[in-house]
Amino acid sequence: MNREELKKEYPQMPDSFLETVNKSVAAELDKNGKVIKMKKRILLVLAATLAIAVTAIGAGKAAYTVARSDAFSDFTDESKIPDKAEDIGVDFKYVTEFENGYRFNKGYISNCDERDDNDVSIRKYKSLDLIYTGDAGKLFFSVEEYNNTMDTEDGEISAFIQPYKCVPVDYELTEQDKEDMESGKYVISVGSEEVELYDVYHVTWHEDGVQYMLMQYSYSGSLTLDEMTEMAEEIQAAEAD
Repeated sequence: MNREELKKEYPQMPDSFLETVNKSVAAELDKNGKVIKMKKRILLVLAATLAIAVTAIGAGKAAYTVARSDAFSDFTDESKIPDKAEDIGVDFKYVTEFENGYRFNKGYISNCDERDDNDVSIRKYKSLDLIYTGDAGKLFFSVEEYNNTMDTEDGEISAFIQPYKCVPVDYELTEQDKEDMESGKYVISVGSEEVELYDVYHVTWHEDGVQYMLMQYSYSGSLTLDEMTEMAEEIQAAEAD
């Protein structure tokens, strides 16, 4: 699957920045995957249905997360969305169509496994990922149980743009790359055929024990943060199923 094909499938959404890239991630890239979110740091992997995020959160905390989803979890029938609450273990809010015309296109469940530095599993959970399409491209929406990973008040919406540098799996990080990751200039992301730069627009919040995230890539859409924030407010105004 080439880069353009990968852009069309299963990229999902992270929270913020990546501090370090573990070489073990690259070994998994021939599997299928999606994006994983972690507190403060993320690694975006563009593969078909599996992604691994690596982060340094602190001693005794998760070192990286593995998430898997496959074609069997895909669904396009919007009436099935409420049924996914049982799968992920929380009741959540959502809309099938936004006021700006964005409409639900596809969804899937991901099985996530947080592991420590010794590769020991410390938490397993599931997330629901929904893809919406509209005149301004694709929008990705993620829902999961809140795990105290966001430094915001309940219901407070956070919106930001994060620059990404996508590199091939055999790319060797330079000292400048490491400095850029440390400063937050770029999130280093693995999986492209050549070095590419792009931005990712994030809108995140947590509410009543549920963590939500909307995300759009600059190469796949042109929504503004204000527009995405309005969409988040629409979700907040909806009733949880």
